Amino acid sequence: MKAIKWFAWIGSVFVLIMALSACGSSPSNVNGGTAKESGNPSSGAEQNAAETKKLTKIVYVQLKPDLTDIHTDFAKENGIYEKHGIDLDVIHFDAGGPEALAGVAGGDIDMGNFGTPILTGISRGVPIKVVASPAIRENPFVLVGGRKVEKVEDVKGKVLGTGALGGGNHQAAKNILKEYGVPETETDLRPAGGVDAYLLLEQGVVDAVVATEPAVSRIEKDGIGKTIVKAADIEVYKNYQHSFVFASDELIKTNPDAVRAVLAGHKEAIEYAKEHVEELIAYASEKLGYEEDLVRDYYQKIIPTWIVDGNVNVEGTLNAFEILKDLNELDKNFDTAQENWLNLSFLPGSGK
Repeated sequence: MKAIKWFAWIGSVFVLIMALSACGSSPSNVNGGTAKESGNPSSGAEQNAAETKKLTKIVYVQLKPDLTDIHTDFAKENGIYEKHGIDLDVIHFDAGGPEALAGVAGGDIDMGNFGTPILTGISRGVPIKVVASPAIRENPFVLVGGRKVEKVEDVKGKVLGTGALGGGNHQAAKNILKEYGVPETETDLRPAGGVDAYLLLEQGVVDAVVATEPAVSRIEKDGIGKTIVKAADIEVYKNYQHSFVFASDELIKTNPDAVRAVLAGHKEAIEYAKEHVEELIAYASEKLGYEEDLVRDYYQKIIPTWIVDGNVNVEGTLNAFEILKDLNELDKNFDTAQENWLNLSFLPGSGK
């Protein structure tokens, strides 16, 4: 069964890659090419200076816009990346990491951040390297039960909604079931990448769902369901890194300064968000349609845990590789020596 699911996932990725190649762009606003130069539009007294300055265009991929990384868009709109000479073209893939990975494999992406499908892609020959950590690098997934699910064992014979096959959400669901001794075959595990977890549970499409914040808080606030277990609390995820910032091998080779500039921009973006929390809350609420109180509560809890320096938990990443191998989502023969997947020489203050 696992092999069938894996080949089904690979097939879907292949179709996406072919579609992207045929169209010459990713699903939203990819302009093609790598690290292009573009003009810096401006007005007034700054116009003459701007006309002589060129920004390096970086096509940067993230998942569906949400509170996890909307501070990147917030910083971009406040000119943080331009200060570092970067025109950051942020592209969002709503269906999850596997879809994003297909976009990366299509060759139009310079950099980006999402979850462990990055590691899967590297093991399968996608020419990218991990170069940093985003603000949040831990496992963010939570098993939330509806009214008929009080504990993990209650999902037997019921529908459990997850993210796309091959994505971190789906991986977390499988590992939670394994931790609690619930055979996958006794649960109706339904991948629903890109579908709102709140709506799935509210409309009764699923009996339980693996979700992230702030959907979890919304579900609990409205009495639709409650937290059963956080993936980060189960044994397999105790020392684990889930999310990464990557750069394409081509960009690393041809324009290492651009990689360095983006990461410097990321660091400042996190610092800027921390210093302008109320502005970030207003921005995120408007862009994502969440209540300000919900957004404020989320950021009050999560901002103190943000990673600012971009360092990667190497041991936790090696554990992630092992988990992917156990799930049959990684080539078991892949050599996890750091030079095959990691390059931290571009981090601010690395001295390299």
